[in-house]
Amino acid sequence: MLRYWSRLPLAAKKYILYHCLITPLLFVWYIVPYLMLESGLSVAEAGVLLTVGSAASACLNFLVGKWLDRGCPNTIMAIISLVEGTSYLLYYLAFTTRSIIWLLIGVITERISFGLYPVYAVYEYEAYPEDIREKAYVYHNVLPLASQAITYPLIGYVLGVLWPTWKAMLTGLLVVALLSYFSILLPLRWLPRLSGARSLRKEEKRGGKIPPGFYPVAMALILLGLATAMAPPLILVNLFKEVLGGGLFEVSLYEAIAALTIVAFSLPLLKVRKEWGRYMVILGLGLACISDIILVCAKTLELALVSAFLASAGYAVMDPFFMDILFSRIPEDKKGTLLGGIAGVRRIIAIISPAIAGLLAEALFPAAPYLVSAVAIMASMLLVLYATR
Repeated sequence: MLRYWSRLPLAAKKYILYHCLITPLLFVWYIVPYLMLESGLSVAEAGVLLTVGSAASACLNFLVGKWLDRGCPNTIMAIISLVEGTSYLLYYLAFTTRSIIWLLIGVITERISFGLYPVYAVYEYEAYPEDIREKAYVYHNVLPLASQAITYPLIGYVLGVLWPTWKAMLTGLLVVALLSYFSILLPLRWLPRLSGARSLRKEEKRGGKIPPGFYPVAMALILLGLATAMAPPLILVNLFKEVLGGGLFEVSLYEAIAALTIVAFSLPLLKVRKEWGRYMVILGLGLACISDIILVCAKTLELALVSAFLASAGYAVMDPFFMDILFSRIPEDKKGTLLGGIAGVRRIIAIISPAIAGLLAEALFPAAPYLVSAVAIMASMLLVLYATR
């Protein structure tokens, strides 16, 4: 395992460890939907609220994005932590006052930070060496997910078993908010600044051709974005509450199984040659599709955990090679434009998907969004086969 780790530059190593440190904070993505449903909102109402908040934040993201367009990625990552910490405080205010207005403001604030997430791909593009980029992504998956596998069950046990109370969950929101503010220092004081990633658009040239092979791979990535967006934490939490039985602890077990599976499957991938990337992507997507179908049919926690295993095995097998296939089809002088374009389309999908997923879960059955996800994954498989033929 250390063979390729030693070849990574310091910026890549610190960046991966940075994600290990902030990963436990992401359990809040399950705490907030759980509190929404516990407060009396239906899954459809919560989904519409998330979509309205995302749509409102998109306008603000445009203005903020213009201002940050030429900013250093480290600064933007710090701003993400600042905005997210503020959103968690707003959620705390919303749930303590039972105010839908404050809840909406919290959603809008949090979604502003989501719009800045493409900065991570920009930093990765510069930090991970091209000749071992797929190996770097294995570490990028394994180490933060090992952190998730350890910390999520602990958090879930505290909030779901020891103190499964409204007050304890609100206290958890406050703790996450404070830790988010503390994490602002990491990209500013600890992560190396990469000069090549400072101003992507300034470096880019007008004109030039985009390789035809880029379009089907980009479309496959967009469809994978749809598959993910149709099954947000809200839908998973609702599925556990309505069908599978359980609360935050059971959700944390699901996510721990998912994380451990990726860790177990990712390490052997360090020995897989890049030439096998096409087949690994197809295998991974196939496993993810089967996972969604199982979740559609699942009625017990055990089947849900099997689904988590298959989905994560698929992701572990597919992701490093998929990103390498994508990056290998992006011209150096258009990396910012094309990555930003893909992120923009995925952003639109992410805006409308919570409402659609919530309405499907309410009108049909709780796992209905996973059926849509499976179809999107199947379509992405066909596109990858076409692009790498």
